[in-house]
Amino acid sequence: MAKWEDFEFSDEEPVENEDQNVDISFGRKPARIPLAIAFVASLAGGFFASTSTADFVAHLDRQVHAMHCSVVPGAAAALGESGCRTVMLSPYSSWFRQQYWGGIPISIFAFAVFAFMAYRTGHLLWRGRPIRSESGFLFTASCLPAAMTVIYANLAYSEIGEMCNVCVGIYWASGILFVSTLLAVFMSEAAPATGGGSAVGRFAVGIVEGIVFVAVVGMVYVSSI
Repeated sequence: MAKWEDFEFSDEEPVENEDQNVDISFGRKPARIPLAIAFVASLAGGFFASTSTADFVAHLDRQVHAMHCSVVPGAAAALGESGCRTVMLSPYSSWFRQQYWGGIPISIFAFAVFAFMAYRTGHLLWRGRPIRSESGFLFTASCLPAAMTVIYANLAYSEIGEMCNVCVGIYWASGILFVSTLLAVFMSEAAPATGGGSAVGRFAVGIVEGIVFVAVVGMVYVSSI
């Protein structure tokens, strides 16, 4: 008959399903951290771009309207001269002025790009464990708003002589998006040895999706002029 001393006891609780791959998100998937930052930056950039577009549209009747010139969400629009008004009235604020009334504001294209980036980063953030080629595409796509930031910030400083606060918000969002997607590339996992499709194919699909986003948003704006 077994004695009480023959049984061994442990204070540690038994671990169930020890072989399962437990998802602890930010602990085991560090790429999610820069992806989350990129997602927030995309939303912020889209917000600033939509604010700028709304102010541009309001002035197409050639009347004087209050306009937003603050990076603070919910800040009231104000009348009077401002850097935002000066930039909006400059020839650099819109394209195709000869073809369409007032032209197509550059901010509508910025909105489309940020909406696309929010969609892509949000998808990877929700799915988790992005592979390096997917993060690489996000970084490549973020180069577009980053390049436009350099171009338009230089135009505002050297040609217009005024700086739009809402545009500065877009510039900051673009810069944060650029840096965070670059970090995501280094923190992402390598592609699996088999399956998942080719990196070139995924890259091509991403380009097509981005073009569709910009084209649809642009056509919706043109059709509403």
